[in-house]
Amino acid sequence: MTDRLAIVGGTRAVTASPPGSRGVEAPALAAARALLVRAETDASVLSDLEGSGVVAAFELAFASAVGARYAVAVSSGTAGLMTALVASGIGPGDEVIVCTYGWGSTVGAVLGVGAIPVFADIDSSFCLCPRSVEEAVTGRTKSVIATHLFGHAADISGLSEVCERHGLTLLFDAAQALGTTINGAGIGGLGTASAFSLGRTKLLPAGEGGVITTNDEATYERLVLVSQHPIRARHDIRAPHLNTLVDEVSLSLRLHGLAAVIATAALPAVPAAAQARRATRHLIVEATAGIPGLNWPDVPAGVDPGFHIFALSYTPGGVGGLPRQRFVEAMQAEGVPMLAGPVREPIHERARFQEVTGARRGGVLLTRASERCGHHELMLESPTQWVGVRDEYARQVAAAMRKVCQGIDQILH
Repeated sequence: MTDRLAIVGGTRAVTASPPGSRGVEAPALAAARALLVRAETDASVLSDLEGSGVVAAFELAFASAVGARYAVAVSSGTAGLMTALVASGIGPGDEVIVCTYGWGSTVGAVLGVGAIPVFADIDSSFCLCPRSVEEAVTGRTKSVIATHLFGHAADISGLSEVCERHGLTLLFDAAQALGTTINGAGIGGLGTASAFSLGRTKLLPAGEGGVITTNDEATYERLVLVSQHPIRARHDIRAPHLNTLVDEVSLSLRLHGLAAVIATAALPAVPAAAQARRATRHLIVEATAGIPGLNWPDVPAGVDPGFHIFALSYTPGGVGGLPRQRFVEAMQAEGVPMLAGPVREPIHERARFQEVTGARRGGVLLTRASERCGHHELMLESPTQWVGVRDEYARQVAAAMRKVCQGIDQILH
């Protein structure tokens, strides 16, 4: 007989304490203190205009960590996307295909450079669907931004094929995907460029910051031209046609020196943290396998996602037709950190896009994203984004999820 559910007066299933907030680790703290000591006599070390000091060290280490030849450190992941768009020649009137399901900053970057976002739908990985992209292409389309949402890798081959056939630049929003690998290799060298985030909740938090990576030297030089101080640009840019453009008319989106040293010191711990996160998710997925009404996304062979968020899907019919919010409330009563989210509303359906005539769907039916937001999306949240989670807590979360699904009749009747 199933134990009585907590929502109807039973005992809460999760008794282990959830993980606390992540702190700055000792190596990163020591590096930050050392930089501040140097700043007592030379404040310029806090602002690496030349890109030859602490920022250069970070860029070199980060590029190596994500499998890219070049990295350019900037002030945020959104700033990285804007830089990549401008460096790709995207400007007012150009169309950029984006996914309607995800974090809105991806679209905000497009609007920020005066371009027109064109919304496309998702595939089973929650990422941009190549077929939907194909349907959205017009003669004004210049670029595609594909997000590795929740750390799941987008369909690289499918998107690349569409972009190559139509002559489009392919940019990746990798803000949630640090630690994601494909066949053991990092994802930083894919497409024209990729933008990562160092912000709060990310696998490599430095307070604020972002990094753009690329394997193409010409793209790297344009990224520097757009985002960095002319002192650095004059040194790094070798192409004559770009060097003549070097002046102070740039976006000035540099990374702060403190963020650079914090991130550099913390970077070696990222692979182990990503693997620990994968192990925790695997434990929960295995323990909840086969529960009617709950489905975890498939992971393609060779892909090891960073799993920034533990996202899953709810099918009301599998649990007696119980409304999703009531199901979530039952989970929360047991101590399961579950929410109906995180996207909640497709970007194209939000109020601002009912008033922006430039944004459009491109004739694409965005049914998968709308259906997911309205009926299916669930997430397990964690103050550490599932880094440093004890197995006991993960096992209790999984057991509580099974308890609710098996005892759903207690809520229905």
